[in-house]
Amino acid sequence: MELRYVHGIRLGALTFDPVGKVASAFWTHRPVRRTPAGQTLASAPLAATWTDVLGVPFGGSVVAGGLRLELLPSGYGPGGAAVLATSNGHRTLVVGPTTTRCHAQPAHALVLCAPESVDPDESWLEAARQGAALRLLPRDAAAAAALSARLAAAGIPHRRPAWLDPAGGEGPRSARVVIAFGGTGLVVDGRPQADEGFLVAFAHSTGAERIYVHGPRADALSMRLREAGLPSRILSAPTQLPLAGLSPVSLR
Repeated sequence: MELRYVHGIRLGALTFDPVGKVASAFWTHRPVRRTPAGQTLASAPLAATWTDVLGVPFGGSVVAGGLRLELLPSGYGPGGAAVLATSNGHRTLVVGPTTTRCHAQPAHALVLCAPESVDPDESWLEAARQGAALRLLPRDAAAAAALSARLAAAGIPHRRPAWLDPAGGEGPRSARVVIAFGGTGLVVDGRPQADEGFLVAFAHSTGAERIYVHGPRADALSMRLREAGLPSRILSAPTQLPLAGLSPVSLR
């Protein structure tokens, strides 16, 4: 089996979290916009929020794109998942944006996403309570849903994309707090995300012989992994990485 970084993380015929049009895609989380694909898969809870997406259940396994897929809850938005893909006995664990709720599994190879860091400062919430005019920029749809839920729980009127809440609509036009995509504003995220320390410990727990990192903070995470004595390689497109010939791992 070969792992390639072309339009996203590609294993066999399946591309995880694609950034370009592909034949078969698997989404580990809900992005702002879904890249076109001939066939799209996601966890069953996430697929239920989209159209024309095949849902894969947690707690079982399916065969797709020539791979056996097992899903692990990542906690990153509704239906967020890490994916353990097996081909010819070789196990590759693909972890997109995640939280500390994701539990490691033994794998020969590990692919980690190092997303753009978000300032954990939540002074924006207090500012919103005080009536400040804010334009909040989430990084993806799951983050937008989390932000809207937090604002609603705090009793703060806000506007949001209509697709985010078909039943509730966009919210009052007079609202001083707006959730939007694009343009200028404050980048925020309503979800706890796994930090580099957790990801290093997670990588240790998998026992992976090869670790690949991609994303805006790939350099920083890869350095932390190497400092911890773990093999790490940064992925950038287009890169082809052979995964064959790995020695067995204990699958206890």
